[in-house]
Amino acid sequence: MGAQMPPQPPRQDPDEVKKKKTIRWIVLVGILDLLLLLLYLLLPSRCHGPIIDSSSEISETSDISDVVDNDSGELQFGIEWSRTDHVDIDAHCLEPSGEEIYWENQRSERSGGYLNIDNREGDRGRVEHIKWSKTSNMPDGDYLFYVQNFTGGRNSGVKAVLKTKDQTYTYQINNINDFRQDVPVVTVTIRDGQVANIKNHIQPS
Repeated sequence: MGAQMPPQPPRQDPDEVKKKKTIRWIVLVGILDLLLLLLYLLLPSRCHGPIIDSSSEISETSDISDVVDNDSGELQFGIEWSRTDHVDIDAHCLEPSGEEIYWENQRSERSGGYLNIDNREGDRGRVEHIKWSKTSNMPDGDYLFYVQNFTGGRNSGVKAVLKTKDQTYTYQINNINDFRQDVPVVTVTIRDGQVANIKNHIQPS
């Protein structure tokens, strides 16, 4: 007797195989979509950290001039924009060391400055505020304050306020409509723990 051939598996219909692969892909894509939706619902509109100074209470009608006037910080920089403008604007300070204070790095251990009020509502926000309680601990050098249109989009402008122990400057920033557009506002020079010079990149109003 000749050798018996091993039993052959039944031939699968190519159309059936293709159909099963398509179903598996549909299920996988559906699971991924569900995970992305859950992630979107659980995370804020942008991955901001906490507001460092939780005692700073602001309302929808807060005015940045009122915020700086009611704060005892010896050096302050704040911005505000209309809640009807669907854009997300950020306040930044670039320090002499190269470190930046902004929503993703809210405190500088070198200078003691921090983002006192962080807009965590994305394009529904209104006020941001950076402050130094004392300038005496600030390293010497130039501190550049600027604003960034994080999301891009047309808006009715941004109001910025710089306050030192002796003076207050108010700036109106227009034409900041582009995605991640940076607009320098003012540079403050610190010498021996004091404000030695102020260089305005935008004319105060």
